[in-house]
Amino acid sequence: MKKTKAVILVVEDDSSILKGLLDVLVFNGFETKGAVDGQTGLESALKEGFDLIILDVMLPIIDGFEICRQIRLKKPTQPIIMLTAKGSEEDIVNGFKAGADDYVCKPFSLRELMVRVEALLRRAGKNVGDQVLEIK
Repeated sequence: MKKTKAVILVVEDDSSILKGLLDVLVFNGFETKGAVDGQTGLESALKEGFDLIILDVMLPIIDGFEICRQIRLKKPTQPIIMLTAKGSEEDIVNGFKAGADDYVCKPFSLRELMVRVEALLRRAGKNVGDQVLEIK
């Protein structure tokens, strides 16, 4: 019996980064959905079920810190990785205080991001990529 793929929401306003992240995640066996602004990302995060959310901070309409806080209020166990160019110590602290589980600064290594995604999904008890479970 094949396990279902983990589903990841990526909220990123830079279309080239968004497309690249979605492509890499799909290539690594995940289902994905993208959002290009904070309002759309927040609505998707609250209405739909995602195994992980990758969230930029500097977004149109609603910033990532506020999105993270609102998700935490309604879905306290939702795994969230903030992926942002805002890399000062204050920004990182604000990200974790807003409720992020991990904080990755741009520019970033895709390889490092993927192991962080997999680690967070494992801690949350979610499926990582195209894992197969056989029942005999």
